[in-house]
Amino acid sequence: RWRLPRGRRGVALALVAGAAGLALALWPVLRPPARFAALTFPDTTTVEARGERGELLWRLEGVATEGGMPVLRLEPGGEPVVAAVLRTPGDLGPEATRRLTLLDAATGETVRQVDLTGQHRASPLFPALSDRFRPHLAAVDLDGDGGDELVVTFLHEPYWPSFTVLFEPRLGRVRRVFSASGHHRFAAAEDLDGDGRRELLFLGINNRMGYQTAVAAVSPGPPVNESSDLAASQEVWAGSPDRAAAVGNEGDARWYALLGGRAAPQFFRVARAARHLVVTGGDDAGGEFRRVYDGFRADRPAPEGLAPAARQELRRSAHRALRDAVRLRAEGSRDGVERARAAVELAARAGEERLAAWARVVEGTALAAAGDAAAADRLFSSLAVPGADAVELALRAGEAFFLAGERERAVAWFRRGLELSREPGSGRNPGALAEALVFALAADGRWPEAEAAVTSFARTHPSTALAAEELRVWLRWRQGEAPDPRRLENAYAGDLARYWLLELRLARGEDPEAVRAAVAAELPQASETPPLLRSLDAECLARLGRRAEARERAREALDGLAAAPLARIALEAHRPLLEERLRRLEAAGAGEG
Repeated sequence: RWRLPRGRRGVALALVAGAAGLALALWPVLRPPARFAALTFPDTTTVEARGERGELLWRLEGVATEGGMPVLRLEPGGEPVVAAVLRTPGDLGPEATRRLTLLDAATGETVRQVDLTGQHRASPLFPALSDRFRPHLAAVDLDGDGGDELVVTFLHEPYWPSFTVLFEPRLGRVRRVFSASGHHRFAAAEDLDGDGRRELLFLGINNRMGYQTAVAAVSPGPPVNESSDLAASQEVWAGSPDRAAAVGNEGDARWYALLGGRAAPQFFRVARAARHLVVTGGDDAGGEFRRVYDGFRADRPAPEGLAPAARQELRRSAHRALRDAVRLRAEGSRDGVERARAAVELAARAGEERLAAWARVVEGTALAAAGDAAAADRLFSSLAVPGADAVELALRAGEAFFLAGERERAVAWFRRGLELSREPGSGRNPGALAEALVFALAADGRWPEAEAAVTSFARTHPSTALAAEELRVWLRWRQGEAPDPRRLENAYAGDLARYWLLELRLARGEDPEAVRAAVAAELPQASETPPLLRSLDAECLARLGRRAEARERAREALDGLAAAPLARIALEAHRPLLEERLRRLEAAGAGEG
């Protein structure tokens, strides 16, 4: 053993102490970087990244988190990143919702930003509706290479459209893959045909095909991460059957199946061993739907021993016939009836009972549009049964008769639907029937009947008190009163309620310039009410003494009423108001002349 001399021992201790101090000073620089473990969400507007020991790595506040912030790897073996649409709660405009931000999962620093409009900025999928969508993000490795792709679904607020884009980080490509008349969310990715490529599966409610639960299978083309010489304008994306080929380059999905349930589906899973797709919570009883990988029912054999490919073609043919029927119906052609009947037959041959049932409803609406009201009435009556289905059937029947000029039949069907329906809990809310009934009566100035209908509805369906209150306010205003606008102020008010609130503000003496500013702010987010808002703007202009501008605006509003694609009965109930305003302004103009 040896010992340091006493003098050197002090030097050694000093060196050790200095080294320890230096190590402590350099530790923040030399220590291994914190490793990301998970995201947590303390509340709906805050996200925190946590390390492997639970330590806080970074935090974001004041951001909408309900659409998800998936963690993905941009390339095989790459570091994790967080995908987010960093918008403030309530901001649903395209500038905020179409900007994807990729954050370093460990530091929260921005790695990349992506424009989710892709190459299709100039071709809106739903030109008649406002561009207000809630984004929902999901990460999935579609080609099995160890790097993730990002599926972003946009759900319209508050109406039915939805569409989905696919972001492929390796190619930097953003492209549309699916659009639907209903909120269809990405549910899973599965190789359905064994070709080694996973299809995208979507689940949702199709509002324009009977308000039924539906599953769609979509094959991206070109395949994921395969470059293509096609220009963006030549790329094809899939649409739900009622929409396919309706806008731009929409085509048929690989397959699309109506399941029949009308409650919001709660759960979706893939049972690979049985090659089944399983949906639960899609009907009144919370039951289960099973479809095989080709979209047909798992509990029914193929009719007539049909091969899967033949059944698929029959189903697609039924979809095409239905689209033809709807187009011809709008033209008032009797051929729409024949095409709807062809769809019934084709769907039945394919073993698709729910599709065949919906085609019968379309047949009835086509009969009404072609002027055969009696035959339409008989057909609808044969389909009417108590329950949640009654709401949708009565709505379709009543709307068809109203648009065909058979207003008394329309009123009768709205009343019948309310009698057959029950307290909401699944499917279409009976409040839609109550609104349609009130507007149909008001369109003909039947105010006492309209008020009685609201009272009766509120008594039999107490959980829809808010809708009944809005209708009462509207009826009071249309009969010359000026109810307190605060009775319409709620977070879930639709286009009509927000428009009525502005009318009441003017009726109660608010400065026309302030109301005009509110109208200008409302127009970009309105889908149903642009003609009504323009009429209100005309009234404001008149009160400001700008009568020539007011007359032009009032004519524009009335012309827009006839061309509006949504809420036709509600808009017709406002037609007398718009016509009266234009007459008054034109009379004032003639007096000035």
